[in-house]
Amino acid sequence: MPHPKPCIEDEANEIVPVGWRAEHTLVCKLAEEWNIVPTFEILTQRRAQVVRLNGYSAYADRDDYPAYAFPNMEVKVPRTDSLYDL
Repeated sequence: MPHPKPCIEDEANEIVPVGWRAEHTLVCKLAEEWNIVPTFEILTQRRAQVVRLNGYSAYADRDDYPAYAFPNMEVKVPRTDSLYDL
């Protein structure tokens, strides 16, 4: 997210943290469903819903998540397993 504040404050949004999260980061605080989170040293009220998918890996399941999140769309994820695939 280039600037998460508008996304976090909008109750129409869903935040889906996927995979491992470093401790004390914004994504970790959102995954723990903090109601007020710091965004660039500004305290921001979280109104967006947090949906946790703890079984997913951001890397290993990168093909499966778009199909889950957008079931009615054909989503193609570029393969970047090696430099030869680019």
